[in-house]
Amino acid sequence: MHHLGSGICDSLNSFDVQMMLVVAIGGGAGIDRKDVRVVCHFNIPKSMESFYQESGRAGRDQLPSRSILYYGIDDRKRMEFILGNAQNKNSESNLPDASSKKSLEDFRQMVEYCEGSGCRRRKILESFGEQVKSLSSASFLVPASLCSKTCDACKQPGLVAKYIEELTTCASQQRKLLAQVFMNR
Repeated sequence: MHHLGSGICDSLNSFDVQMMLVVAIGGGAGIDRKDVRVVCHFNIPKSMESFYQESGRAGRDQLPSRSILYYGIDDRKRMEFILGNAQNKNSESNLPDASSKKSLEDFRQMVEYCEGSGCRRRKILESFGEQVKSLSSASFLVPASLCSKTCDACKQPGLVAKYIEELTTCASQQRKLLAQVFMNR
């Protein structure tokens, strides 16, 4: 995952990019290429399943590849608004809103993936119901050993902690600003 302050060029420089293909959500479904090196998510996916499916387009030829997720507070708010509106429409029409609640829960899991600390591989596995335990005992694995330090949270935990702190500070500042605007009305 990359914070908005990171540059996409920095991420792509580690690969020999000779061709770039840009598709919208779902647009890559008909593309069957094995040599995709980098998948960039410019918006937060609505669920871990979507994220996993989209990220899985990279590295199908077993060569090094990367999935990059650019995430900001505004992305979260936008998706929460969209999913909240869908839930409100269902409740107004007296339709069962179980799918809307599931969509919101799936999205909250994706937000936790972005905003929480800890091994990202572990979060993905647990989101699909996997029990992540060590072979030698019932205790949980040390996250870095789970993914061999291939995720950013295990590879650079200090940097990820800094990004999470920045996101938290940004959200707090936006809340204070909104409270001031409301009080000044």
